[in-house]
Amino acid sequence: MFVPSYRDASLQKLQDSELWEMFREGNRPAFSVLFLRHYNRLYNYGFNFYAKEEDVKDGIQKLFFRLWKDRENLDHAHSVYAYLLHSLRRILLRKKEKLEALHLRNDQYAQMTSFNSGNIEQKIIQKEIHQEKRQLFRQAFNSLTNRQKEALVLRLEHGLKNKEIAQVMNLTHQRVRNLISQGTKRLKDQIFEITH
Repeated sequence: MFVPSYRDASLQKLQDSELWEMFREGNRPAFSVLFLRHYNRLYNYGFNFYAKEEDVKDGIQKLFFRLWKDRENLDHAHSVYAYLLHSLRRILLRKKEKLEALHLRNDQYAQMTSFNSGNIEQKIIQKEIHQEKRQLFRQAFNSLTNRQKEALVLRLEHGLKNKEIAQVMNLTHQRVRNLISQGTKRLKDQIFEITH
């Protein structure tokens, strides 16, 4: 970890916005407190959408490395936590896009070099096994759109307000309200349908 662990009690009492301004001026202890304060919640957010633990950890490291490197060019953050979530989301989405492009190229190569029906059967069997292992709530949650899932996780697990969610997801305030409302209704309907 490139951020040292500072235990300065006076810094621990400061608001995120105060720590942010100190960090922008080059204060390493303030930067460390921000990192330590938000690491676990950033990790939990990232892990909800990106299955590889190391990718999430690397994304958080990359985020804080960039913040320190570009600190003098950063603006005042109205909600530091929302800014961190938004930035981590962008980093992880780019990583995901690169991986998906790589997988697509690998799949295309595999299709060109082999038409082994055993591979297709194996994929079908693996998919069926995976579907059987899903739990009740996960089934219902997975029926939501990706944006509905993300909006609900940001609201319920991270406690963000609609305005902050809109900032993280690059959406309008009204669109966020609609996503949360539609997602909640769909979740209830799916759980009722599965259990009855």
